[in-house]
Amino acid sequence: MKFLHGAIASLGLVSVLEFGSPDRVKAVPLVQVSQATNQPDLALLAKVIQRFLNSASYETRSVVQVNGVTGSTTVQTAVNVKTIAQHPHRFRSEITFANPDQPSQSLTTLVVSNGQQVWFYRPDLKQYQTMTYQEFEQFDDGYWLGFSTMIYGQVPPDVRQAISQSATTSTEVVQAVGLELKELQGSTQTVEGRPLYVYRYKDAKEGFLFSAFVTPDTANIERMQMTGKSDGTDILVAEQILSRTANPAIAPSTFTFTPPPGTRQVKALPIGPL
Repeated sequence: MKFLHGAIASLGLVSVLEFGSPDRVKAVPLVQVSQATNQPDLALLAKVIQRFLNSASYETRSVVQVNGVTGSTTVQTAVNVKTIAQHPHRFRSEITFANPDQPSQSLTTLVVSNGQQVWFYRPDLKQYQTMTYQEFEQFDDGYWLGFSTMIYGQVPPDVRQAISQSATTSTEVVQAVGLELKELQGSTQTVEGRPLYVYRYKDAKEGFLFSAFVTPDTANIERMQMTGKSDGTDILVAEQILSRTANPAIAPSTFTFTPPPGTRQVKALPIGPL
């Protein structure tokens, strides 16, 4: 799976910053998912999906973490992500990495999409890259934007409209986003002393496990993570959602990018300081 292969390629980013300012990052706690095989709460999941997709735009702040374990060796990296996303396929993400050469400093990569074209901009290198949105969908490093942005942007408008209808049943809402009910499980799990409802979805074809941690009383997703194995390495990719605000103020220039003077266009540009 391209997502996992891209995650493996990023594991050279072993520096993790501590929180101190909004641009600093720390790793989110590892969460083991219960292996319970309960029938999932479809009514709650339908509310989660509808709430997640309800608005035409969102501003999300989150921490994205990648862990890799090979034998007795564990490698970990985390980034801070701020994204404004708007249907269809428009977003502006600021992704903050630790600087491997100067750990006390950070590096921010800007990724902008106007729905047709995507720009990557690295101020530290004074370089930028462009690609079509269709090319971006196949881009190995796209997971740095976080599950919340990737999933939100990939749900077609007709699906969003269908699941927003009050007459739609819980089962229809879940199936509308492409989930196979037979692969879906759910149970209540205590995470850091709090009861969360955890959904587990096994992709039988690709062999990875996707989990979503939900606050039952608000139907908000707090965390999403994916685990799997590739080339002998156990991979965990997780997004801890710190805040998600519907219908934020959006400036006219949000989804456009103008290269600053002295910036050079290149054919390939990694999102992080690889």
